Amino acid sequence: MVRLALYNTISRRNLRRVRDSYKLVICAAGTDRRAYESIRMTFGQIAIDSSLILEFSERTKSVKTAQDLTRYREYEHLLPGATALECSLMDRNCAMRRVSQVLEHLGPDDSVLVDLSVFTKPYLFALLRALQKVPGLHSVDILYTEPSYYKKNRTSRWSTTKQPYDVIEIPGFAGRSSESNKRLLVMLLGSDGGESRWVYEDQAPTVTIPVNGFPSYLLYYKDVSMLSNSFLFDEQTVRANLDFAPAYNPFGTYNALDAIRKRFPFDQFAMTIAALGPKPMALGAALFALHYADVRVVYPLPSRYAMKIGDDVGRTWLYRVPIAPGPR
Repeated sequence: MVRLALYNTISRRNLRRVRDSYKLVICAAGTDRRAYESIRMTFGQIAIDSSLILEFSERTKSVKTAQDLTRYREYEHLLPGATALECSLMDRNCAMRRVSQVLEHLGPDDSVLVDLSVFTKPYLFALLRALQKVPGLHSVDILYTEPSYYKKNRTSRWSTTKQPYDVIEIPGFAGRSSESNKRLLVMLLGSDGGESRWVYEDQAPTVTIPVNGFPSYLLYYKDVSMLSNSFLFDEQTVRANLDFAPAYNPFGTYNALDAIRKRFPFDQFAMTIAALGPKPMALGAALFALHYADVRVVYPLPSRYAMKIGDDVGRTWLYRVPIAPGPR
């Protein structure tokens, strides 16, 4: 069992759990207010040796107004001298080689801070895998700012993506083949039912376990995700397998996945995780897959992302996560 670490909300008045200095800070550019909320919160309070900004080309092209451009480029003020890497939401391999080159300069005593607020999930998994390869690096501090609400699309649906989807296996998380032909699919539910339907039909699992984010960090969101994915519960066996994990606590997700793994052991089931829910749940899934090399992770790449999901910000969380390799 991996030893899990702390998580805590932070504010401008409560920064005591954030380190005084970081060798490297990594975040993604965006026009959402929450994209830089945690960096604003810590501005002038911590010393930063170097910083890395991922600029997704799709977001850059979507910036139309002077106000959005100011928001998008705010990192130039908050993180002066930051290295910007152009990458793509649709290409999970884009820029990661250059990210790995930056990480090569890290040592075992260096501290790393990642703001995953507007990261895409495939990049989150790829980044954690790259950080795990840094010799002697045992833990990373991660900040995440919740949206205070999610925008609906033009049809009043909660979808933030557009079909068709390409269900991909996330590089570095291919798992291991099992002698059993029983396929276990664990789906961390999000608000976009199209994502889960596409994954479900693509994977054709023997057993499906939906995991809903509860308690949720938005009061109504636990119901939104259930309604959006209601097709899953048409099957009695799937409905009976419904599980829960706190939407804001990656370690709660880790523990839920660990309990599922014990119920469906690897020598009998090949385990695949689809991390469709909130990013803290995806973070928990990533930590679990980093620890157990036999776990496979898939993700549905959409034909188009919504560039902005909300303008306001909720709580900011600090997670200190262990990334040392687990059993092989």
